[in-house]
Amino acid sequence: MVPTKQRAAIYTESGVAFALADVPKPGPGQILVKVVAAVQNPVGSIPRGGRQNAADGWSFEEAAQLGIAALTGLQMPHQSLGLPSPNEPESESGPRRDILNWGGASSVGQYANFDLVRGLGADEVFDYRDENVVEKIRVATGNALKSAIDAVSEGKMMQRVPAVIGDKGGRLAIPNIPYENTRPDVTASFSLAWNLLKLESKGKWYADLLTKILATTNVKPNALLIQPNGLAGVKDGLQYIAEGKVSGQKITYRIADAPE
Repeated sequence: MVPTKQRAAIYTESGVAFALADVPKPGPGQILVKVVAAVQNPVGSIPRGGRQNAADGWSFEEAAQLGIAALTGLQMPHQSLGLPSPNEPESESGPRRDILNWGGASSVGQYANFDLVRGLGADEVFDYRDENVVEKIRVATGNALKSAIDAVSEGKMMQRVPAVIGDKGGRLAIPNIPYENTRPDVTASFSLAWNLLKLESKGKWYADLLTKILATTNVKPNALLIQPNGLAGVKDGLQYIAEGKVSGQKITYRIADAPE
């Protein structure tokens, strides 16, 4: 029997509150989904018209991250940078294409430490906290980098990431706006899975692509950081992110862990 009430983390004017809320009633063409685990994002959504099937062996907690981060990670190279999707492979005889992923240990960037990012396939790894990181990247790419993803898109990163693009300019994919890009020869394009809510056919296309990738490649989930007390711990989780304590992990809540 479907319950009429559920435990929920609710945003109020005074902050996040843990309380009982009504269970929504599905309308025509809709289904009611029981949530086993949830992850924390700045914005959390799944595009209508599509769904993602988790890879074999993934737990509910790991599969919960297959929402905004994974879909945005697919959008950025294809939609913002104009690169081929996995369904449109480049010719192996074509020229090498360097892509900078700034924030590669983040959920969007990956998919924290150098071993983690190298283990995910990066050819070169740089510490963004290094004051000379811009110069080091420009040297490593021969001052010819044309494509970059800024998975952080905030603070001084908005000056540093465009600066690593080569002198001939290029394209930059960003998940946050407004973006203070000071280079007119670098085009910054916004991509976020939230936008797919407005584009049902496009949302389904990316969801189907993600399902295919999960079924045919060895995608690794983010490491989990399980917050105690289920959704009752959301307030603490938000504070944890605000203090900059999360790197290479996904804050995750088990719904059943919430107190009665």
